[in-house]
Amino acid sequence: MTVVFKRDVTQGRQSQHASEEVIWSLTTTNVGSSPSSQSCKVYDLTNGSADVTSTVMPTNSPTVSGDVITLSPLKLLTAGQIYQVEVTYTTGGSVIVQPFVVICEGFTYIGDLSTDLDKVRFYIGDTDAGDGPLPEDANFSDNELDGLITSEGSWQRAVAAGFETMAARWRRYPDFRADGLSLNRTDIADGYAEDAAKWRRRYGGSSGGAGSRAVTRQDGYSDDVDNVTD
Repeated sequence: MTVVFKRDVTQGRQSQHASEEVIWSLTTTNVGSSPSSQSCKVYDLTNGSADVTSTVMPTNSPTVSGDVITLSPLKLLTAGQIYQVEVTYTTGGSVIVQPFVVICEGFTYIGDLSTDLDKVRFYIGDTDAGDGPLPEDANFSDNELDGLITSEGSWQRAVAAGFETMAARWRRYPDFRADGLSLNRTDIADGYAEDAAKWRRRYGGSSGGAGSRAVTRQDGYSDDVDNVTD
């Protein structure tokens, strides 16, 4: 079964995994109200700005509700490619072309813990594409986790950094309460912060980051730092 996600276009570049289908929506209030005559084109910026609309958005029927333009699913992206989505619409008698960039990030999980990337994904709970631990079910990309492994100096410390990133991302979202339902995002952030602290206590800070320090353990549990004996 194909899972389709809905995401709002926010400031800055957007990210989407190669395995995902995402319905992007664009709110035009800051530009103009009640958009009409909406259309969409998608270009592959890493391939000479080729028009790839028919491939990555084969159904291309954007709709409007109020000030929100909802695009058809964007899919079949290629990992490592950068795409520009151009949404054209009319508001207040003016034709507006509003572009946004989508970076297609790779997602790899073998499942046998044979690689450092696999180990990091396993321990931070990021093993299913499209059902990740970040807000809006987002995953870490391979590049992001490989970068953490390199900067932290080991996959164990990369796990700690992953939990720290998750805590920071969730802390940006307010708690939600409506119609008797509640979602305490602060609790989610605090839980990830506790997980990060546990891994930091065991494995220490990054090997090269500012303010980090190496840790020497005496209990033999660490496989990435020196043990000492009395």
